[in-house]
Amino acid sequence: MLRANPVFCDVIVSEESDAIETDIHEEEVLTPHELGLIDLSDCHTAKQYKKRIVSLLKAIQARTRRIEKIDKKILDIEEKGLNTKNKKFHTAMHVEKLGLQERIQKLIDILNMAQDKLKEFGDEGRGQEKSKRDKKKLDTLKEKETSKKEGSQMKKREIKVVETLEPALEVPSAKDFWSASGDSLMQNEKEEESSSSEDEEQEQPKKKRKKLTVAEKLSKVREEEERVREMERRAIESEAQPRSSEQFERALLASPDCSQLWIAYMAFHLQATEIEKARAIGRKALNTISFREEQERQNVWLALLNCEHRFGTKESQQKTLEEALQMNEPFTIHSKLLDILVETGKQQELASLVDLMFRKYRREPAMYLVTGKACFKLALIDKARHVMQKALALLEKKEHVSILVQFALMERQYGAPERAEALFEQVLAVYPQRVDVCGVYVDMLVKAGEVDRVRQVMERMTSQKLPARKMKAIFKKWIEAEEKIGDKSQVESIQQRAMEYIDKAKF
Repeated sequence: MLRANPVFCDVIVSEESDAIETDIHEEEVLTPHELGLIDLSDCHTAKQYKKRIVSLLKAIQARTRRIEKIDKKILDIEEKGLNTKNKKFHTAMHVEKLGLQERIQKLIDILNMAQDKLKEFGDEGRGQEKSKRDKKKLDTLKEKETSKKEGSQMKKREIKVVETLEPALEVPSAKDFWSASGDSLMQNEKEEESSSSEDEEQEQPKKKRKKLTVAEKLSKVREEEERVREMERRAIESEAQPRSSEQFERALLASPDCSQLWIAYMAFHLQATEIEKARAIGRKALNTISFREEQERQNVWLALLNCEHRFGTKESQQKTLEEALQMNEPFTIHSKLLDILVETGKQQELASLVDLMFRKYRREPAMYLVTGKACFKLALIDKARHVMQKALALLEKKEHVSILVQFALMERQYGAPERAEALFEQVLAVYPQRVDVCGVYVDMLVKAGEVDRVRQVMERMTSQKLPARKMKAIFKKWIEAEEKIGDKSQVESIQQRAMEYIDKAKF
């Protein structure tokens, strides 16, 4: 059990009172015995002053030894790592240490005064030698205390966070922070006072330290609160992003159906070139994730496929693919496999897969889009255009417009821009009333910065005889395009043409 510190016996911090503004007066810092030592009014002779100096030195030495023990306990706690169980004990140790430092400083000030008084008696010889020895002891104590402070500050910068901080991960609310450790507020005040005036104490030991105002104390406490919150936030991030096998195992015990964690665990082993371990983790994930979580299981299958295509053999790739096709929707697996082959740059395997998908999903419009895009990305331009021709030959006519539009956009991004414009013009020539196609065409041209081409297309579209609803959409699109281009005069001109069209149509 931690004994109550006599330094703060008279200080009471309640939840109803503001702990920040609670101040400790100098009369409350010292014990009755120490108050008797600092009272020099009963010393009248050189002998009495010498006796008082010896008593003061003994008291200072006793408190210095206590500080050394406290520093050792604090360092032991910080090396093990802060958590909810030892946090209050850690705070109490700091509070007691700061209180002892204040008491030592007060005793040192009185000791200096006693030594000055002793000099006034003109005691020469042995008395002066004794005073010099006492002064030397005092300087040694000061240096020792200063080195302890510096060592403690250096250790504070190396505080570790225990890997399992689950009870300490919750960030306390404002009320919890203030009520959990009321004494820590006084600790923060004294710690900041001690660190800010440390140099001044060494240079001018006789000069009293300047006390912080209430506003300054409040500012220091808030800074300490932010520091604690930042440390806890880092602990949360460290737990949320496992960095060792043990951390991954703990995280997966809490979320066994999370495919993202399993895949990250696989990647962790792959980074260490432990291929077999990564495979084993993937298989374990498939056995662990509930069969109801189809999407999560599918994600793991895709991760296994990716692993095999990057690090496995052809036999292992084929075996994993066959299992994945049996356990998942085949078209989805083949579509995702296209992306894997694009990322790994395997043109020959991609071409073979495209041919296979032609045979299996020839009536599926989405198949032509995913295979065409994969071919474009791997620079198989002729293969991609062949896919488009296959789509127009095998699909129904109602699918042709959407297929042509999508392939036109792919041509613009990966192929020939002129061919993309030709495809759009072909669609608009056959289907002049497809305002939606015109909108996509204009957006493509605006993005490419072809201002003149945009105006040519819109001039041609607005000169046609179209229903009022579609003309309204075309004029609106033209205005939006001109606003993106940034020509205000042209915007006003188009608005005027739209008004003339309305007047002429007699709405």
